[in-house]
Amino acid sequence: MIVSSRLTPKLFFRMYYYGIVNRPVFNSFAVGFPLLIIVLLHGILAGVLTVAALALLTALVYIATSLFLYLFYRDKSKRMPVSYKVDASAIKITYGDHTSPHNHTVILRKDHTRRAWVFGRSIYVRHKSRTYCLFLPDTKRTAFIKAMKLAGWFKIPKLSLLKRAGGMATQLAGILLVGAALFFAFPGAPQATPSVSGQTPAMSLEPNDVLGAINGRRAVENLVLLRQDDNLTSSANLSCEDMTKNKYFGDTNPKNGHSGYEYIQEYYADRWIVEVSLPIGDHYTADQVIQRWIDNSGANVALLDQNYTIAGIAKCAYTADKKFDSILVVHLASN
Repeated sequence: MIVSSRLTPKLFFRMYYYGIVNRPVFNSFAVGFPLLIIVLLHGILAGVLTVAALALLTALVYIATSLFLYLFYRDKSKRMPVSYKVDASAIKITYGDHTSPHNHTVILRKDHTRRAWVFGRSIYVRHKSRTYCLFLPDTKRTAFIKAMKLAGWFKIPKLSLLKRAGGMATQLAGILLVGAALFFAFPGAPQATPSVSGQTPAMSLEPNDVLGAINGRRAVENLVLLRQDDNLTSSANLSCEDMTKNKYFGDTNPKNGHSGYEYIQEYYADRWIVEVSLPIGDHYTADQVIQRWIDNSGANVALLDQNYTIAGIAKCAYTADKKFDSILVVHLASN
């Protein structure tokens, strides 16, 4: 049986629109699969952008396809001739004059069709991963539906998983491609923030880098530069390791009341001494570390105090919580 119709532009584009929105299973998978992966790896923002990219890509594809069909196959009255031919093995949809070679034909094979149903004034056929909307005039719709019933289109057995996957191969490849692109577009961890001086981030930051940055600041203030001292380096390491082992950050161990100053006093009990510590992230540079200390009035006074002339610096893991990655401890003393 062959049924023909001439659709207005409004009806033709509505037909394509219905074909998009009546794909809930595939659309849920198409959006949900990359969304789940991206959210788990990179967070909610990347997941939202994934959905937006997929929605935009789908809309652009369908808009381009529908415009192409309408502009190339409409008739002189700017209507779209559409004909449907149904038999027991396939439904043939022809856009343009079916009696002319100038047309576009889509064949929906029954053995690749998952479902056919009637809703409102339209007939829907889910073929492979796409749903086709068939618009027919009221006078022809009943007869066409009857022909589809006789041909067994409304009693299609469920497709095997292999056939269903085969019909979605192109779409699945597109989904994986978009997901992979977004995976590499959104880094999962904070990236190192480069400093003006091009210093390395704190992940590879060494105590000598910090000492050099402190001395750079002291030179600007015309202060005596700090000299590295082995005893203070040893006391700074002991204080830093105590924070890491006992999972705290601060001047005093909350378990035993031991202070970081006590480590310094083992070497320099009769001098001016001070401990300055700072939790840092792996993306910090030496300049950023110094700026953090400068922003702290107490630490700023100590680092720029001309009475201190020797220093020891240690770096260790920050274990108090998950807010930071490392601890820097600076021990200063006078001559």
